[in-house]
Order: sequence, then C-alpha cells, then structure tokens
Amino acid sequence: MIYKHAQDMVGRLAPHAASTLLRLLARVERENQLFFSVSDYAAILDIPKTTLEDHFSSLRKIGAIVPDPKQAHRKRGIVLWRVCPFLVWVGSGEGLRKYLQDLPKDHVFFNFQEPVGDLQ
Repeated sequence: MIYKHAQDMVGRLAPHAASTLLRLLARVERENQLFFSVSDYAAILDIPKTTLEDHFSSLRKIGAIVPDPKQAHRKRGIVLWRVCPFLVWVGSGEGLRKYLQDLPKDHVFFNFQEPVGDLQ
C-alpha cells in the first residue's frame, strides 16, 4: 500500500532524508517492521554512517519511524523499528486495521493519516 499524503509530509518535514526513507521502505518485509543496523545499512547504501544517522534521527523526530515497543527502552543499538503504517504496510488489510486499533489514539503515526476532508 502507498499513502501519498504521508509521503508528501515526509518530503516537507525531512526533505534531506526522503531518499533514505524510500530505500528503507523497500526493506520492510512484514507489516511495518524494519530490522535495521545503522552500520550495516550505511555500507549497503554506500553513504557515511553519520549521514545515515542524521537521516534516521530526522525521520524519528518527525515520527516516520519509531523503535519497536520491545526495544523502546534502549538508548542505543535499536535494530527493530516500526515504520509509519501510513507510509508502508506489508500484509493484509485486516492486519493493518487491527494494528491501527491497537495503537494509542495519540500515537505519532496518526499525524501522517490523511485528513478525512482530503479524501477523494
């Protein structure tokens, strides 16, 4: 699934990190889970680790990615992330509905939800 509104938001809020996000989205294999090591992925993208850390920090700051709840307590070494499901979802529509229902109502991911008035 692709969500234009959420992608546009990332482009506006973190334009320098948008290309990195696109490459991260391609690595999501299940639901919105991303198994990711900055060191490993910097080598894969052939960019400096500091650049990738900066992009990742920006994406985290705007809420496009968050640590998986199982690793949220960790300050460093987080390898399991959740990508905003309004950016990518690999799975069933029913799985997406359940995932969204289980999130707290004020979760940062809902900032990327397309406003109802904008739906066509």
